[in-house]
Amino acid sequence: MALFQKPQKRGPKPKLHKIINEVEHKYCPKCDQWLPLTNYGKQRKALGMFRELVRRYPNSTRIAESAYYIGDIYKEYFDEDVRAVQWYQRAWEWDPKILKPARFQAAVVYDLLLAQPGKALPLYQAVLKYEQFNGSNVNFATNRIKHLTGAK
Repeated sequence: MALFQKPQKRGPKPKLHKIINEVEHKYCPKCDQWLPLTNYGKQRKALGMFRELVRRYPNSTRIAESAYYIGDIYKEYFDEDVRAVQWYQRAWEWDPKILKPARFQAAVVYDLLLAQPGKALPLYQAVLKYEQFNGSNVNFATNRIKHLTGAK
């Protein structure tokens, strides 16, 4: 069951099996330099860059990471929380083993920004299963699960 209604897809689901040299050389070296972004122009430019990657290279191994960054930009810089969780969800759907805290970020948005704890709870639980790479996120998720379920 989906946590929210998915946007309509524009073509086939991307398959993460192919590294495209142009993406590797043109986009990936820039990923870390864009975040954190401190001015509006760079935020818009980074958003456009990541969206272009997803649009132009649907089979790239980098679209899941790009989807994560798109979600972050929408959440952090444009206060578009619903759009952010949609992109976080795409990130983990396109690469279930993504090494970015997509589920955690979506849970926090639902829980603390959108006041929808019912949607946050299964995501916090998914953090414990799939996102063990960040100890502080795991601890936060564990505490929120206890709080939301009334467990001690």
